[in-house]
Amino acid sequence: MELQLTIRSREGVLFTDTVQSLTAKNSSGTFDILPQHENFITLVDESVAVTTSQGQRITIPISNALLKVSRNQVSIYLGIRK
Repeated sequence: MELQLTIRSREGVLFTDTVQSLTAKNSSGTFDILPQHENFITLVDESVAVTTSQGQRITIPISNALLKVSRNQVSIYLGIRK
């Protein structure tokens, strides 16, 4: 089982792919998102590290973003103001 990841900015979709997992950081620290994760929403900073379906590790720099997980779909919305 995998996750569908979509990263959006105000201009449109910047990244979309099926991934095995992702790691991000919020005000409480670093956390992982795996398939079957509970519904979850948080503000994230710095970067998101993604493990693709092929096992490749990609780090995507972000700043002030909202991360939402629901039903194996992860959406990241960039440019959120605090």
